[in-house]
Amino acid sequence: MNKSKLGEDKAGFTAPTQADIEVLDLLTIGFGPAGVSMAVALEEKGWISSDTPAGDAPNHRILFLEGAACCGWHEQLMFDDAQINHHHFFDLATPVNPRSRFTFANYLHTKGRLFDFGLTKAPPSRPEWNDYIRWVGHHFSQHVKFDHKVAQLLPCFDSSGRLIFVRVICENGAEFLTKQLILSNGSVPRLPDVFANTLPNRVFHASKYQREISRNRDAGFQGNIAVVGGGMSGGEIVHDLYTRFPKCTVVSIHRGQGFQLADLSAFSSTLYNPQQVDYFYRLPQTSKDRLLSKITSSNYGGLTDAWVQKIFNLIYLENIKGSGRLKLLPFAEIQKVRETGDQVTLEGTETYTGQLFELAVDCVVLATGYDTDPLAGLLGDLRDLISCDDAGRPIVTRDYAVNTGNNSDISVYLSGLCEFSHGISDSHSFNMLATRSRMILENISENLARASI
Repeated sequence: MNKSKLGEDKAGFTAPTQADIEVLDLLTIGFGPAGVSMAVALEEKGWISSDTPAGDAPNHRILFLEGAACCGWHEQLMFDDAQINHHHFFDLATPVNPRSRFTFANYLHTKGRLFDFGLTKAPPSRPEWNDYIRWVGHHFSQHVKFDHKVAQLLPCFDSSGRLIFVRVICENGAEFLTKQLILSNGSVPRLPDVFANTLPNRVFHASKYQREISRNRDAGFQGNIAVVGGGMSGGEIVHDLYTRFPKCTVVSIHRGQGFQLADLSAFSSTLYNPQQVDYFYRLPQTSKDRLLSKITSSNYGGLTDAWVQKIFNLIYLENIKGSGRLKLLPFAEIQKVRETGDQVTLEGTETYTGQLFELAVDCVVLATGYDTDPLAGLLGDLRDLISCDDAGRPIVTRDYAVNTGNNSDISVYLSGLCEFSHGISDSHSFNMLATRSRMILENISENLARASI
């Protein structure tokens, strides 16, 4: 275990002070939707104010750290024709406080679009929902340090070995100490092992799409691009490439038959309700794993019917024209990746016939999802301190806290990283954001109250 004892270079141990490293009551890593939702909950509890500069609240020292230059949501997947797939009532505030000034309805009212939005007869577009997140986040920007990407978490112990702080170290050298830590920095992009050693300008994850695809490519680009993956982002990227680069050939690669429908039915959508979280949490882990395997299509690996039909029709049109600009490669298992000259060559087999294939392209976009294992991210730095189950997953309370042991003064919470313990609504879904933030904050409030006794 890598123990950090602040002050160990001095004569005897001295507790860290703000003169050494800034000490906080609560630190949240990540200021995307989960972090912004927490800021809303904090203001409505009276711990911070959107109208008060940071530091003016004498009773609580609270800070958010965000690696990007501003808050946002799916910034690299902003397509004008993409829509959110949840009801707009499930925003950053409405589920716990419909009267909040941070609801989507009030955003529309403030922007002067409330009546016109009702006439669109459609869900909010992704660009509009992103603008809503940024609008709320802007109210709390004085409580956020942007361009502060966290690189490492270190446990800090006193001279008796008691865990008293988590030391948060940023890539830019900034450091902070906190007793209450919330990880809301999202999941880690999943990169198949076969692509592990490829050059990032030729092979990149969908989470970097807009930035990387625009690099040295204009509308006249005439190369070949492969998209690996058949979920929502994969379908949107295939469509965007086809329309953005009229002279480009796009190959959509799938392990299955092709693009599948997401299960967005009313009954499946109840899986994202708070009472379903209670039901799921009480199940034994083996039952949780079985249930998750059956309901993944409600959140992963599928497109809406409109998107499936749109892409199918484009492929059909290309077959009529004979240009072959949009191709589907189904039942494909990529087994080897070679970089030759300015191209990437994919080698693999057809799953059921065993037929070999070889495909040379100029770049590869990996729409391969995200790793939902919380230990794959920053929490892994504290692995030796937390209790885990037999499968190596952290044991998490109903209030989203990990167990850091009895000889500890700190609490670590996972916001959006608990799909394995709390159900499918806990990853990449807005339905439980406001409710989860309120629950975490109530638990933190209890911790601080006990500490003051």
